Amino acid sequence: MKSDIKKTTIVFLLAAVALTVFSLAASSFPDGLEAAAERFGFDSLAHEGVRAFAPDYALSCIKNEYLSAVFAGLLGIVAVFALTAGGFRFLSKKDIPARKTN
Repeated sequence: MKSDIKKTTIVFLLAAVALTVFSLAASSFPDGLEAAAERFGFDSLAHEGVRAFAPDYALSCIKNEYLSAVFAGLLGIVAVFALTAGGFRFLSKKDIPARKTN
């Protein structure tokens, strides 16, 4: 059991590093909706809705733009992992009724 947790942790850390590196390359380009809004000229109609925790993939508490993007990416990866793991843990604890066999 412990070796499974260790393997999962190593895989998670490697994936987090890879995703962080690749996300920095992708974040300089606008996403699909933003690109379409710019292309068709309705990007000026956008307004702030919910206050984002890391707007434009940056953390305002970190002044270095590169490090800010790195930590915002890592924070996002950890948040998604935690929510996913919590969801699986919640679902796995549900009692599943046993099927009757004849």
